[in-house]
Amino acid sequence: MLTGIYASPCNTSRSNLWSYLDNLANRVKLPGLIVGDFNELLSYSDKIGGSQHYRFGGMQDWVCRNGLIDMGYQGADYTWKNNFVKERLDRGFCSCDWRLLFPDACIMHLARMKSDHCPILVKHNHSSRTTRRNSPFRFHAMWMQHESYMDMVNETWNNCSGDLQVKTTTLAHSLSIWNKEVFGNIFKQKRILLARICGIQRSLGRQNIPFLLNLEKDLISQYEQIRDAEALFWRQKSRDKWLCEGDRNTKFFHLTTMIRRRRNKIDGLFDASGVWTDNPAAMKQIAADFFKNLFTVVVDHELRFHIPWLFPDIDTNNFQRMNRPISDQDVHDALFRIGRLKAPAVDGFPALFY
Repeated sequence: MLTGIYASPCNTSRSNLWSYLDNLANRVKLPGLIVGDFNELLSYSDKIGGSQHYRFGGMQDWVCRNGLIDMGYQGADYTWKNNFVKERLDRGFCSCDWRLLFPDACIMHLARMKSDHCPILVKHNHSSRTTRRNSPFRFHAMWMQHESYMDMVNETWNNCSGDLQVKTTTLAHSLSIWNKEVFGNIFKQKRILLARICGIQRSLGRQNIPFLLNLEKDLISQYEQIRDAEALFWRQKSRDKWLCEGDRNTKFFHLTTMIRRRRNKIDGLFDASGVWTDNPAAMKQIAADFFKNLFTVVVDHELRFHIPWLFPDIDTNNFQRMNRPISDQDVHDALFRIGRLKAPAVDGFPALFY
């Protein structure tokens, strides 16, 4: 069981929290993780600067009563700051049973972004194997945010001679190389930036150094850009039309992508007699027979004479419109009505690229 905490900054209101959590633990006998903003200190080492009066309440007794384990942390020493006052108000506790289930889990203090609090993340280290397969080219919208993207595309496109197919094939090859050598792996960049920011914030927790303060701001700005690119990556991959610009809930959209991938899998088929089968060869035959019967119809050539108005008349104006040549404007209008990040064509480029 996971319990998220956002404790009141008022001591009187916060005092009711500990008895509530006691009752919850007595009623729900499950391995538990409790994480969030407790708005209270656990020890004197959790604060630098300012008065420590009124910063202690019932949390220490609550931890002892329930035999909870402080999960510790990785990253910055303090999760809240105001001028020269720094405090560790965000933390995670778990029960003994929960720790036995997840012995490698830890709390990470992430970089402060647009608030005075440092968000926390529960990380569980696990080993997994992935198999890389050669996949066809796919254009990524996040590339367009890079400062050198436009120059690279213009140079490659203008220096290539040939029709549209030749140009897109050449550009796809150049973009693949540019992605590896210039744009890079955003997930690896994100891990490196987080590690650097956490190290700097640990140092700043001991002493304020102007150079490190400026470097922290620069790295956080880069981290924000990486998060924007990651959100765009998962937005394109999930193909959710209703996703609003700026939403960076990347974990959620990663999950929707995995769910959609599982939903598109065919586990079995019913044959014409209603018998279920999951044999791949039999499923292939069922699908072939279904569409063969669907599109193979014995037509009585005299049937059309017995059905009035089988094909309605088309007036001259509509007939001329239907038969007129396709103009460049028609192609333009059709292209720009396509969803920007919908499924791309066979060349891997979505409508957004054009």
